[in-house]
Amino acid sequence: MGKVPRTATLLGILADNFENLPKSFLAYDTTYEQDGKLLHYELPAKGACLILLFASEDGKSVFTTVRTFNPDKAKFYSSLVGKVFDVEVSP
Repeated sequence: MGKVPRTATLLGILADNFENLPKSFLAYDTTYEQDGKLLHYELPAKGACLILLFASEDGKSVFTTVRTFNPDKAKFYSSLVGKVFDVEVSP
């Protein structure tokens, strides 16, 4: 796994359904390393989701994170497009 940036800018938000997302994308998005082992966060198999698209602080890489959808979350994240976030990765 590559170096995790310290900060990233939220570029945009996409709405979809978990069941429409390719398994390879879900595997990429949910993989993390702990004690030298690659593990995966659990996500629902079905239902609406939000895909948040970020650019690293140096602008050289783009990454995502998937969240379950609800209207309040969609409105909240939409209001933060263009903002810079601290990046934290935790199991």
